[in-house]
Amino acid sequence: MSKYYYLVAGLPELTLEDSKLSYTVADFKTEIYPGLSSSDQKLIDLFYLKFDNANVLKLLKDKDAVIDLRGNFSAAELNEYIATIKEGGEQLIFFDLLLYKNCLFTF
Repeated sequence: MSKYYYLVAGLPELTLEDSKLSYTVADFKTEIYPGLSSSDQKLIDLFYLKFDNANVLKLLKDKDAVIDLRGNFSAAELNEYIATIKEGGEQLIFFDLLLYKNCLFTF
């Protein structure tokens, strides 16, 4: 992982009086992602897989479900993976990792 000294300096200021944070995990990803190396982007992507896992479960129940946009994959991409697996396609290993292992991508 590279050294990103500017990252902490660029975070919003927090005080004890703050009752609600206006800075979301989506804001965080949008702000830092372009400045990260590709290997560090993959590390950040791992954090967002939990949203993809929940989205897959939603789409398995209803292919037109509204998904959480904080995930790495769009509804169209996830529906395509689901359809491929139902047809016995090659995405099975990837999909198993996505659903059950959550963080076992190779960098």
